[in-house]
Amino acid sequence: MMASDPTGKFLYVSLSGTANANNQVAAFTVNSSTGALTPIAGSPVTVGRDLQGLAVTTDGKFLFMANLLDNTISAFSIDATSRSLDPDHRLSFHREQRSLQGCD
Repeated sequence: MMASDPTGKFLYVSLSGTANANNQVAAFTVNSSTGALTPIAGSPVTVGRDLQGLAVTTDGKFLFMANLLDNTISAFSIDATSRSLDPDHRLSFHREQRSLQGCD
């Protein structure tokens, strides 16, 4: 699974699956001339088990991930300058959770 930010300059890639079940997302800058990828500092980050989807919000501020085996949705804020995924601003929403009350 992959998702790019709205500018197309940054790419987020799932590193989960049967061959590489480490449940991580890697972040890259994309060279607009060559298409070459450069890892972003702090990447990869650990997410929920069996990542099934990635989506960057249209304003490029958040990355959401659906985690099948955890029955969760993970969300990371995306640093405005570095475009890295901020592990200090990560949320996981569990299937049993009925509201977002108290989530920052």
